Amino acid sequence: MFRFKLISQLNFSTDNIEVVGVSVNCQNNKINIVNVYRPPNQDIKFNDYQEVLHNLSDNIVLLGDFNSRSSMWGSSTTDSNGNIIEKVIDQNNMIILNDSTGTFQTVTGNRTQIDLTLVSASLANDSQWSVLDDQLGSDHFPVLTVLNAKPVKNKVCTPQRWIYDKADWHRFTTLCNEINIDNIKHDDIEIFNQNFCEVVTKIADETIPKTSGTVHTRKNCPWWNDDCTNAKKK
Repeated sequence: MFRFKLISQLNFSTDNIEVVGVSVNCQNNKINIVNVYRPPNQDIKFNDYQEVLHNLSDNIVLLGDFNSRSSMWGSSTTDSNGNIIEKVIDQNNMIILNDSTGTFQTVTGNRTQIDLTLVSASLANDSQWSVLDDQLGSDHFPVLTVLNAKPVKNKVCTPQRWIYDKADWHRFTTLCNEINIDNIKHDDIEIFNQNFCEVVTKIADETIPKTSGTVHTRKNCPWWNDDCTNAKKK
């Protein structure tokens, strides 16, 4: 499973576009996935899209219902909004994954290509795009985008533990009996306790074996965050 978090720096100055994004941690990089909805007949300028993309890294997936038409992705005509998307693709070194398959069915039964998936050039060769046949009750067809990315695995170090079954208790007892209290006693009870614990621990290290404390990896839980880690430590 992939760990992700909402992108908070999606800044834009227009109310004519709806945007939400998540940042997904992968083994070799971080991928920013941004979903866009441009309502029909709303005026969205090139700079509006640039505002959205401005603070993101190179690994971007920009997808959604753009309500824009261009021959670049299979439309029979190119409108002004399509020209803007073409400029977004060109200026941000992006690739459109659409293969001209229709993603929206009109009331007359015709299919148009208004749902787009744009990716950074660095992701294009590792991306697969397809349109599913089942509309699931919508006038839009589900679009499936697959990225060849691997989730980050957490490195977990199992703490070392005493193996009491293999302890040399005879030697442990002998060494404990040889402790010179005069060498560790102190008027401050806290310091006295610390000195005593250090001596006994040193004897245990010499007479009781420990587990290795092996480091291993495990899959991430997508909902696990730093707050969960800190709470577990407590």
